[in-house]
Amino acid sequence: RPFEIASGVGFKQFIQMIYNAGRLSLNSRSIEISVFLPHPTPVSRKVDEIPYDFFNRNLDIHFCSVTICAIDSDFYLNSFCLCCKPYTLENQTTPNVRTFVDELLLEYGLSLNTNSLIVRDNEPKMIAALRGANRVGCSDHYNNKILEHSFTVSKSRCVEVVEAFDIIKNIVASFRRSHRQ
Repeated sequence: RPFEIASGVGFKQFIQMIYNAGRLSLNSRSIEISVFLPHPTPVSRKVDEIPYDFFNRNLDIHFCSVTICAIDSDFYLNSFCLCCKPYTLENQTTPNVRTFVDELLLEYGLSLNTNSLIVRDNEPKMIAALRGANRVGCSDHYNNKILEHSFTVSKSRCVEVVEAFDIIKNIVASFRRSHRQ
């Protein structure tokens, strides 16, 4: 039953509204978004295959990924995910984050120096941890903050979007509660 939410009219309208907003800024063709949404029955069958003990643990695991990006002679951006590893240190203090990143890079013969260019969020802890490396703010994090304020600030004048966001927030909270039982 919970997977039928994704096939609901309100959810489809919300996803279509998000797609249309992006489509207008990119001048791309219009599509019917419901064509790309999976049917709830096959999705629920796949979820049943998750081992039971997965839900018995409080999995508060954080990951660190390293992606190498380079622009080729045709100005095409090539991205290679070097690794994605669980963060294993006891806490996320600034020195620990820096140690973890340095050790991770060292495994590949890399290091942070003045020639390094780091793309990361603007969290103060990350700014301090990666001090000394050239920094570029992550556009995804900037966009996330813009969307967060648009969806949560009542003065944003996006009434329908704020209402849809609140409904989806309640659905996500319901999923989280049901998995803890």
